Amino acid sequence: MGLGSFLKSLISPEAMSDEIIAIQERAYREAQKMYPGAVPHVLLAQVWLSRMTAHGKNPMDERRQTVAFSDTMQFACVAPPDNVRALALFFIYKERPDILEKNPKFAQEFQRLVGPVMEATQNCTVEGLYRKFNPTMAAERG
Repeated sequence: MGLGSFLKSLISPEAMSDEIIAIQERAYREAQKMYPGAVPHVLLAQVWLSRMTAHGKNPMDERRQTVAFSDTMQFACVAPPDNVRALALFFIYKERPDILEKNPKFAQEFQRLVGPVMEATQNCTVEGLYRKFNPTMAAERG
């Protein structure tokens, strides 16, 4: 992050949101380089763990790694590259709900990205979405 972007993010909640999203997107691309051929769910879990690390939490904790996969399951059902954007919006919701109150466009975007997953969950077809984007993980789950 450049100094200008950093300073702007301190003043503008929208700029802060854009920066949070950009950081997660960079983390996803880095995970792709570190784990070539990994399915999106693995990459999203890595992004989640990197976010927790930034908050001073141990990414090697076994429970935290389990939560990483649990918390990213719904986002693994969203097509890349929107999957990581949806995860970043989730982080904003969890960490800075005030931003969403002031900038409803982020909440609307989250709904647009994750709405089909919620609908698939209600229709009991979410497993098909998961399998579509994460075939090897789906096969391992049985």
